[in-house]
Amino acid sequence: MEHEGFSYKSNGVKNNVNYYICSCPNVTCKATIKRKIDGSIVLGKPHTHDLSINEERITKINFRKTLVDRAAGETTLLKIIYDEETIRNPDAANIYTWPTAESSMRRARRKNVPVLPATLNALGETLDENQNLVKCNNHQFYQECIVDDLGKCHIMFACPEVVNKI
Repeated sequence: MEHEGFSYKSNGVKNNVNYYICSCPNVTCKATIKRKIDGSIVLGKPHTHDLSINEERITKINFRKTLVDRAAGETTLLKIIYDEETIRNPDAANIYTWPTAESSMRRARRKNVPVLPATLNALGETLDENQNLVKCNNHQFYQECIVDDLGKCHIMFACPEVVNKI
């Protein structure tokens, strides 16, 4: 929960009142608030740290989310994505460095990019199972896997829209 720029985590509910404590990492802070049933917030113990620590945390979270989203949705090299975002957010890059970001970005990419098959036959089978995996102008780009008389595998790609223009 966010309130006045600080982040809080739940500390339980009692008599329809939600209790929260400061969730700032790496800081011993006993700040508390409570949210009453009518939605009003009552401050308890004060914070023992500056708001800037929390702003830094939010900046880092937002920067990481941008990097992970781009890694999952694009095929651009991860380091290039990081460098582009560093130019846009130099302060965030000082907090969330490349060695730290790389593992999160790789994990996000792995979830969305299939494992590369070891052989052309295996690639053909993967593409047969996932016909719409590769597209060109919103048309199916993969056509078929052809095995010749010598047992060699060939993969045919063609975009009907481009072929029709020729």
